[in-house]
Amino acid sequence: MKKDSAMNFLIIDLLKNILSLAEKPEKLGQYITNQIRELVGSKMVMLLSHNEKPEDANHMIIGICPERNRSKPELRYIKRIADLSHPFHQATIVHHAINGNELENVFYLMGGHVSVIVPLEYAANRIGLLILYDLIDLQNIESVIDSLNTLSGVLALELRNAMYYNNLEWKVAERTKELRESEENWRTMGIALKKKAEELERTNNLMLGREMKMIELKKEVNELLKKTGEKEKYRIHE
Repeated sequence: MKKDSAMNFLIIDLLKNILSLAEKPEKLGQYITNQIRELVGSKMVMLLSHNEKPEDANHMIIGICPERNRSKPELRYIKRIADLSHPFHQATIVHHAINGNELENVFYLMGGHVSVIVPLEYAANRIGLLILYDLIDLQNIESVIDSLNTLSGVLALELRNAMYYNNLEWKVAERTKELRESEENWRTMGIALKKKAEELERTNNLMLGREMKMIELKKEVNELLKKTGEKEKYRIHE
């Protein structure tokens, strides 16, 4: 009973703290995995986000504890585990077994003995997945499962908000980049148009000068013809 009360107190404390990280997915992921690992006791905890868009990776690790495990080769199985977890909607104990179902088989390939998967869902949509890999203490596992089921809805909502804010910041940054590029393009175009206008002005001045010279020459020819009593050759309009 005392351990359950302590667990509930720690969960309440965790819930209070994650609210302040709603706009920072990476910090939220790191905080949650650190706290859950300390709270439950497992060799590794991972928080994955889920994206329905086909052009994006469906699952992405946004938090892992210990952080040094991020480069472990065993993590190549995580995407498959995430895919196989979709039929589950509650925190579920998974025994690592070579002769079990496919999910148990994949966990077996990672090593260890018993893990827990916690689907994070909001409004019937999959937002992410919490994986508690290789539990150290199974004595209070039922209490842990109940606590994780209580926690999962809030975690899903906070993860959703964090990913939304992250995407929004990315979109703002992209739009700002586009505007800067557009501004630079207009500036470059303006410089090019100015140069073209200057070239046209120079060409126009040259053509005008040439035309004036031709008029002067025609006048001279007409004057010479006039002096010799001949008819003027050129009709000049000024």
